[in-house]
Amino acid sequence: EDDSGNRASCPVHIKVVDTTPPTVTGCPINMDAIDTSATNPADGAHPSWAPLVATDAVDGTAVEIVCTALLGGIGVNVKGDGGASDPPFPVGITTVSCTATDRSENVNEDCSFDVEVVDSTAPTCDTANYSGSLAESPIEVEADGPSTLVTFDVPVAKDGADDSVTVTCEGYANPYPSPLGTTTIPCTAEDDSGNRASCPVHIKVVDTTPPTVTGCPINMDAIDTSATNPADGAHPSWAPLVATDAVDGTAVEIVCTALLGGIGVNVKGDGGASDPPFPVGITTVSCTATDRSENVNEDCSFDVEVVDSTAPTCDTANYSGSLAESPIEVEADGPSTLVTFDVPVAKDGADDSVTVTCEGYANPYPSPLGTTTIPCTAEDDSGNR
Repeated sequence: EDDSGNRASCPVHIKVVDTTPPTVTGCPINMDAIDTSATNPADGAHPSWAPLVATDAVDGTAVEIVCTALLGGIGVNVKGDGGASDPPFPVGITTVSCTATDRSENVNEDCSFDVEVVDSTAPTCDTANYSGSLAESPIEVEADGPSTLVTFDVPVAKDGADDSVTVTCEGYANPYPSPLGTTTIPCTAEDDSGNRASCPVHIKVVDTTPPTVTGCPINMDAIDTSATNPADGAHPSWAPLVATDAVDGTAVEIVCTALLGGIGVNVKGDGGASDPPFPVGITTVSCTATDRSENVNEDCSFDVEVVDSTAPTCDTANYSGSLAESPIEVEADGPSTLVTFDVPVAKDGADDSVTVTCEGYANPYPSPLGTTTIPCTAEDDSGNR
């Protein structure tokens, strides 16, 4: 306006702009690791953090905050309220990025932090899916020697966080040379987080196979006592038996027994005085081979026959008329005289009693005048006369 009152419009234009991003406070720096041991690690974790606060010079606290995380390969919004509204965070480290945007679309991207989920739960042995997992039901095999090669399945383990678990049986070959008895192979299952569990394999090698016996006599020649006193019996001999066993080799005990004199006694069959004498007749010898696992082979038995070919002898001192020079002498009482005579007595080295018969001759015998010889016969139990 001039002094004359003339006016002109001369405006001043002011433009207020908002280019300042909001500020964010409360961004987590070092969050404690979240352990899934109290839950199933496969379910992951639902972390929580204090709500972030965004303030803006223009908008005040009316600023939108959005936090995102890459979960399952997909970027998703997360709230961090510890509830089911967020997808679970997997085991490992997940980065959360938060942005605050005011109404002027100014963006603060300064807040990002890591959420660590750890798995401290050891894997579990899947005992239903591998043999020998339990001590009470080991892999049982028959021994084929002092050390038996046993093939075993590597144990199976499962883990809540990992799809597969590594199981190792370090220091143990497969198949493993297992001795007789129970062997435990200490296998270890380890998940991706380094948690370990012991998943042993139990092997039991048993010996239920009896030893084998060779050299068992089949047909032994009869032993004749004619060269000795039959009453003394005989001392038979046979080649030593040999017993072999898959586990014990030839360290197998062999015991042979025979019923001698009504008593079962051990016999060696070495032909010497170490064995009691075998009597005339047939004696059965039974041999058993027993290994250290008490498996018994009783297949070997054989008969030992002792024969007596020695005839009994007349005991001339113990019956009348035994000698021609000293007959039973009687006075005739007619053309034929009845003479009573004692049946002869005989003795035998093998038999306690001997049968004597005077067949065809009555007793008393009607004897004519002169000398008569009655032919009596002594026979022992072996038929020797």
